[in-house]
Amino acid sequence: GYILSGMFLGWAIDTELVSEEFIEENGRDIEAFKRKEMTGSQIFESIDGVLSLEQFNELGNRFALPYITSDGEYTQDYIDALDEEGLDSVYSILDTWDNYRKLKVILDKRFKEWKRKFIMSLFSLLGEAESMKTINDVESLTFDELSERAYDYLNEQQRICQDVYGLGNYENWYYDQMTGELSFSDDGVVKLVIDYEEVGSVSLISQTWLWAWRNYSILEKIKEEILKVRDFGVVVGFEKLVEPKWEAAEVDGWEMTAIACYLLQAKGAYRVPNQDGKLLSFMLFKGIRWVEI
Repeated sequence: GYILSGMFLGWAIDTELVSEEFIEENGRDIEAFKRKEMTGSQIFESIDGVLSLEQFNELGNRFALPYITSDGEYTQDYIDALDEEGLDSVYSILDTWDNYRKLKVILDKRFKEWKRKFIMSLFSLLGEAESMKTINDVESLTFDELSERAYDYLNEQQRICQDVYGLGNYENWYYDQMTGELSFSDDGVVKLVIDYEEVGSVSLISQTWLWAWRNYSILEKIKEEILKVRDFGVVVGFEKLVEPKWEAAEVDGWEMTAIACYLLQAKGAYRVPNQDGKLLSFMLFKGIRWVEI
């Protein structure tokens, strides 16, 4: 009775979807599994035949919960992969490494399909054509490759903001969390209004980056979309997009902002210092409009 769930647990170990806590508690068994001295089913039996949220990391839970529940597809995939002889029961399937390899092919395919669909759901606001273009661009990139492509995208958007909207030439700017608007004015007359999203901030005192989604002083309405960037980071394994706070300088703030702008196809970005200049906040532009005078 341990083989059905145990093979999935073994695959989760292989795919690095188990939690740090699970690894710490079962380190020796995991090493034995990797040496093929212990099967996933035997590990599952050793933990009393129970799978729980705590045994998987965040990515593991996102994939596993809908897939292995009673309404999921795992049991049918297991049968399709391994019940080649029409056995009387799913529990008659043997716990062999050959069977595990056959199942792993199916699970790897399912996981890849799920990641692609998940990323598509994150950026569905772009429209299907633009969403597919973005996904095709970023799905297999390394972090450095994504960063380079994101900087190219942001630099082009900043050029448009300067050439078309004159950004950088206005006397004053003002942003309002309640309205989610960043405005630019000359002689007290507002001329340009931008709907913005907070990306995060760099503290020049602590030399750290803090994502907006973890900054509790920022209103929810101007940090909802940035969570999509974190979710993307979870799926592709980019820690800087997932960890809420880490050691950083201003250049890191611009890098995170460029990546966020690229993934969300924003129209530009802006850096706002606080009054003493020791905290730099980064924003992306969701919409830009002239003010009729």
